Amino acid sequence: MKRRANIRILLSFLVVTIVFALVSANVFVVSILGWHINSSTSIRDKVEGMYVVEEDIIAKRGNIIDRNGNILAQDVTAYTLYANIDPDRFSANGDAAHVVDKEAAATIIASVIDSEYNDVLAILNSEGSKEVQFGTKGKYLSLSQKQKLEASDISGLGFYEIVQRSYLSDTLATTLIGRSIFDEESGEQNGIMGIESYYNDILTGVNGSVVFRQDSDNYRFETFENLSRDAINGMDVVLTIDRGIQEELEIALQTLLTSDLVHASEAWGAVMNIKTGEILAFADRPAFDATDPETTYLNRGTQYQYEPGSTMKTFTIASAIDNGAVTPTSTFDSSPFYIGLDANGKAIRVTSGQKNIGVVNNADYEQYGTITHYLGYQKSSNVGIADILVNHLNPEELKNDLLELGFFDNVTSDRIPDETGYLVWDGPREKINNGFGQGSTVTMLQILQGYSAIFGDGTVVKPYFVKQIIDTANNTIEYEAQKQTLNKVYKESTVQTVRDLMYENVESVDLTRFKMDEVSVMAKSGTAQLVIDGAYSRSQYIFSAALGFPYEDPEYMMYFAYQTGNHATRNSANIMKNVVRKVVSTYPISSGETDYVPEGESFTMTNLINLPVTLAKDRLAENKITPIIFGDGSTVINQYPKDGQSYMGSDKVLLFTSTSNIIMPDMTGWTMKEVRAFSDTVSLTLKASGSGYVKSQSIPQGTVVETGGVLEITLE
Repeated sequence: MKRRANIRILLSFLVVTIVFALVSANVFVVSILGWHINSSTSIRDKVEGMYVVEEDIIAKRGNIIDRNGNILAQDVTAYTLYANIDPDRFSANGDAAHVVDKEAAATIIASVIDSEYNDVLAILNSEGSKEVQFGTKGKYLSLSQKQKLEASDISGLGFYEIVQRSYLSDTLATTLIGRSIFDEESGEQNGIMGIESYYNDILTGVNGSVVFRQDSDNYRFETFENLSRDAINGMDVVLTIDRGIQEELEIALQTLLTSDLVHASEAWGAVMNIKTGEILAFADRPAFDATDPETTYLNRGTQYQYEPGSTMKTFTIASAIDNGAVTPTSTFDSSPFYIGLDANGKAIRVTSGQKNIGVVNNADYEQYGTITHYLGYQKSSNVGIADILVNHLNPEELKNDLLELGFFDNVTSDRIPDETGYLVWDGPREKINNGFGQGSTVTMLQILQGYSAIFGDGTVVKPYFVKQIIDTANNTIEYEAQKQTLNKVYKESTVQTVRDLMYENVESVDLTRFKMDEVSVMAKSGTAQLVIDGAYSRSQYIFSAALGFPYEDPEYMMYFAYQTGNHATRNSANIMKNVVRKVVSTYPISSGETDYVPEGESFTMTNLINLPVTLAKDRLAENKITPIIFGDGSTVINQYPKDGQSYMGSDKVLLFTSTSNIIMPDMTGWTMKEVRAFSDTVSLTLKASGSGYVKSQSIPQGTVVETGGVLEITLE
């Protein structure tokens, strides 16, 4: 009996020991190895995923900025909406942390994210999900949308921060700036076209990360500083573009399309500083629209190759003058020029009854009798160009000059891809055609580069678009553009003679439509038949013009071209002259007897920032300037004009002393530039119509300006 009891005790002991060993082993394996024996599952990932989290810190993509500091493209924070629909989810204080009234929530959410009620409700009623999102409608929400949803007090809603690229305008310089998109998987913005793409490596930063401990309710505890790393933001790219001139150019080009008289199907143009090569404006229409899948990306200024027409005659007459082939008194017969060949295959002029390989006529078959080659250039005579290349100038000299000017080769400006154009130089007829801009193709960028020699000292100045690259993290300038001169193609006396002819043409000959009171202008126009299906169209043309100003000491040039079937060149000239006016009002210039500067004496602004308002007013009073003061502070925190900018005694000087309590002024009589300076400083979206000076404004005088609002003005 006693022995049987001992056996029972022994068996019980063994069972307890085995059970204890199994439990201990299971605890050991779970604790050390992260493996749960009974369920045959690993809990290591769950433990680590639940408590130790590595979260990306998204690096800020660099800004794209115009020459005056206006931000054209920047990163902004957007939000993705999510909803917790797990009925067992409550916060620590016992409040519901899930959506309770789904019908009411669907009504509010649908109205805020612009979705359908039934679609939202269906998502909230998703089975088997604890957390739901709302598709594309629930992504990239603005701060105001987020705030509206937060104010609704719907329980269970949350937001993930995401990055969105914001552009100053959907149309402003879109072809040049391009677009970027945010890749949510990689957490990076990637440029897909334009400057955004070409300078993607400069604009792109390096993401950082933060490592921290978090519980199952997503409450964050300590951060592991030694495992975390800061994000490195991308660098800013500063363009040579002037926002105001860019806007004016785009308005003008759009007007060419919408005008009942011009009715262009396409238009493109640019403004360049002749002395430096800086591109102040560069645009085309129809504008590239990244939100429209039907829009094809094409930079007409660098990638569109076309026959330019008579603007090329400038280079023909320049080559002839430079080589002594023509003089102020050399003449030609302007009747139709029949091209024959001598025994050596060289082009000669023959009569209409003789064997010929073609005939050159003036536009509209005009005839002027016997005139000088200089007047022939001003009359844009095709016959005059043919006479020069057949009887006076070896065509190879013209070809060499065109190549030296950079035609038929890549300009390669600031990483921006450009086409070379195509040189057709096979036979005598093709060589003559090149003299007046038919046969071979070029790009607008090449024309800007070529005319820099004409409007300058005979030396080619390379156009460029990028002014600076700034490392904002270290506040250093990593790249500073410099003027780049290329070939010396013409003598200074040659280009001065050509400029004289272009100026006289505007003043009193054939291009008086470009004459302006504000500044002395030189011009050469062009008309080229459009090639359609391999043949010259009789109804569609490319009209163009190159303008330089002021004549006395050229500083700027504008080139524009457009395609249409309407010969409304006077109307198009009146439209495009607004761009010239914008340039000379933005950068006052002297032009001899026709000087145009705003009324008053010219001054250079000094830095007034951080000065007491009273001292800033005293300094301005030395030049008899009374500033307009905004804000309720005692120290200047912003100013217009900026330090170093020129301004006239009649210009408005704006001083800002705070970012709040800005009282709306009466803007009647203000210039567009002054209004833009005010709206940019106080973060208003500006919408303007008309040109000239402000006639009316949407925000009443005397009201407190609300940041982020819209200011609409009418100019007249």
